Amino acid sequence: MGDRKEVVLLTGASGSMGFETFKLLWEKRDRYDIKLLLRPSRKNKRQFRSYEKEASAKGGLRIIWGDALNREDVVEACRGIDWCLHHMALISPAADRDPDMAKLVNARGTRYLVEAIEEEDPEWPSMATGFLHCMFAGRAILSFPVSLTTMPSVRSTGNWQSCSQISGTGSPSVRPSS
Repeated sequence: MGDRKEVVLLTGASGSMGFETFKLLWEKRDRYDIKLLLRPSRKNKRQFRSYEKEASAKGGLRIIWGDALNREDVVEACRGIDWCLHHMALISPAADRDPDMAKLVNARGTRYLVEAIEEEDPEWPSMATGFLHCMFAGRAILSFPVSLTTMPSVRSTGNWQSCSQISGTGSPSVRPSS
């Protein structure tokens, strides 16, 4: 690894689970550079204004103001990453009000993310687990309920080791073993 910090992409950072994850990463920015893919809403800009301001002086944070439904934004967010923590999802009650949008965000947005990660490094294997409903794409950690029927590019592989070194929370995550 050398002096280069690993780059962690976090999606869904403006949501409840994502923001808690962001705060944990923010505390560890001496070890990780953080990338966020966030919609450029007024709420999101306000929520991350102070972090952006601090990062402009010290570094460690890059926000891609975009949309997970825009493939080019997702590709840009995935460029140069080592890890991806995928917490983006349209959930209840918003998903109940607009189930079509929930399906788009949750399935298509996730598909674009997996495809962009695979394009970034085709050697990253992909795999999915069962009950935890977590999908892992190589060094990317995708922790969002996903149906394999909506993810045709996912394939099973082996040679994995468990770790929770990024979050430090003990929550399930995997990374390819060396």
